[in-house]
This record gives sequence, C-alpha cells and structure tokens, in this order.
Amino acid sequence: MFKELLEKLLAPKQAPKKEPVVVQTEDVRLAEIRTKAKEIVLEARDQALKIRTEAEEEARNIKSKVLDEEKKLATQQSEVETKMRDLEERSRTLKKAKEAIEKMQAEAETMLRDRKGELERIAALSKDEAKKLLLEQVDKELSIEKAKKIRSMQEEVKKDIEEEAKQLMVEAMRFGSTDYVVEYTTSKVKLPDEELKGRIIGKEGRNIRTLEELTGVEFDLDSTPGEILLSSFDPIRREIARVSLERLIKDGRIQPARIEETVNKTKEEIDHLIYKAGDDLCHRVGAYNVPRDLMYMLGKFKYRFSYGQNMIEHTLEETRMGVAIAHELNVNVDTVRMGCLFHDIGKNNLSTGLCQNLRTG
Repeated sequence: MFKELLEKLLAPKQAPKKEPVVVQTEDVRLAEIRTKAKEIVLEARDQALKIRTEAEEEARNIKSKVLDEEKKLATQQSEVETKMRDLEERSRTLKKAKEAIEKMQAEAETMLRDRKGELERIAALSKDEAKKLLLEQVDKELSIEKAKKIRSMQEEVKKDIEEEAKQLMVEAMRFGSTDYVVEYTTSKVKLPDEELKGRIIGKEGRNIRTLEELTGVEFDLDSTPGEILLSSFDPIRREIARVSLERLIKDGRIQPARIEETVNKTKEEIDHLIYKAGDDLCHRVGAYNVPRDLMYMLGKFKYRFSYGQNMIEHTLEETRMGVAIAHELNVNVDTVRMGCLFHDIGKNNLSTGLCQNLRTG
C-alpha cells in the first residue's frame, strides 16, 4: 500500500492539453517530492495508529470473552461439585436407610420366630391354661398403658396447675398497683418570721420544754433557717406536734397553758382521724363488725410506713390480693380477708417502741 502511494506521488504529472509545458528546476522538484513524502508518512502513521487501535480493541474483546468463558467454567465446575456432594449425601442416606430396613427385617424375623414358638407352646396348653396366660398378658399390657396414661395425666395436670398459678398471681397482682413514698422520721414547719423562734422557745425555754414534754417530740430550731425540724420515730406524735405548732404560730399566743390546750385538742382530732382511717380501711376491704379498738389500731397505719410504703395502702393491696386468691382456690374468703387485714396489727406499736428504745438506750 505504501509503495503504491509512493509511486503514485512520484509519477510525473501529464501536462494539460493546450497548455504550455513549464520546465521545473531540480530544487522545486525535490521540494515537491519531500512534501509528498511527508504526506505519505503522515498518512502511513494514521493508518498504523488506526490498525493498532483496532488490534487493541479486538484484543480487549477477546480477553473479555476469555474471562466470561472462565467464569462460566468456574460456575459449571461449582455446580458439578455441588451435585457430586448431593449425590454422596444421598448415597449415605440410602445406605443408612438400607441398614435400617435390614435391621427391621432381622427384628421382624426374630419376632416371627418368637411368635411361632409362643403359638406352638400355647397350642400344647389346655383351655384353662391358655385363658390364664391370655389374661396375664392382657393385664401386663394394661398395666403398662395405665402407667403411661397416669404419667401423661400427671404431666398435663402439672402444666395446668403451673398455668393456673401464673394466671392466679397475675389476676391477684392487678389489685396491687399502688404508689410508693419515702419513709421519714422528721417533719418540718415553716416560720413566717425568724423572730418567732424566740417566742417558741419562751422565757428560760419553758415553751419549747412544754411542747417536747406534751408531744414527746424533739424540736430543732437551729438546723435550718426559717424552719423548725420535728424529730421522732413515732409518726403520730410527730403529726400531733406539727399540727399543734402550726396552730400556735397562727394563733400567736404561745405560752404553756395555751400550748397544753392546743396539744390536747390536736390529739383528740388526730385520734378521730385515726379511727376514721381504720373504719374506711375495713369498709374498703369488706370487713364489717370489727371491734372499735382494733379499728383504731388499723387506723394508725395512716401515719405509718413500712419499707417506703404506707401501711394503709399496703394492707389494702395485700388484702385484695389474698381475697382474689381465696376466691380462685375456693377457700374461706372471710377468714383470709381477716387474716390479711390484721397481719401487721402489731408492727406499728412494736417497731415504734423498738426505735424509741434504740434512740434512748
């Protein structure tokens, strides 16, 4: 191709007809040849670049096809290996199944021989002997079936009992959704004026001494500014002292006679509130005809806390739970109700007495 182009470029051009022939010099001729040679070289380079590009593209296509074929071969090889593993697994399964069948056949043959021997033995027995043997066999089979049935029923009953117990506890706990509060041994009374502390103390401390003697509560006037701290393990005494002090501050007449009058009146009112709280608790749980003294002791729970929970709410909660369980178990509901209601009856006085002994001892 290059040769043909070169010859075509170097071939002398025919002069056009009817035109004068121009004689060119050697230099001009040489320049034209060089120009044509450069053009031939450039064209040859373009052709070479094109051929090279086409060759590289074809090589890439061939390489891509080879990679695709390799992937297909790898996939086919993986599928063949998977099928081989499946065949091996099936072969092992068939082998196990064959062994199991052979074992069952051997057991069946052994059982058949035993049955034949048993029949031969039975055939030689008399009617009474055969009847006795049959009854013994039936009794043995029934005993086995009976034991299996009893076992199954025991498991079923146990499961039902567990489910019933869970359901019973859930139903009982529905009655026990109460709030918890923190248990305190002190109360605070705010003072409208800091100068009131001097009037509460009184001349030579007679007022504060009278308050402490009548209420059995310690009055701390120095711990917090603008407040008086009342300290006692007995929540009822602390409540009487708090209410009495608030009333004395509001009244303004703070003297021993007025203090004694106010404290006694407050005690009567607190006693009435205690009895009313006990009566309300009994009615809320459905316990009627409760003696007044016991009702009063139950009412003390209004001012008593156990493990952070008010004892009125605690008694109400566990009594409701006990009654619910008693209904489910079909036992005497009234007995359970009274037992739950009075199960903490001695805790108030006992715990208060112990705390006071520890405090004074």
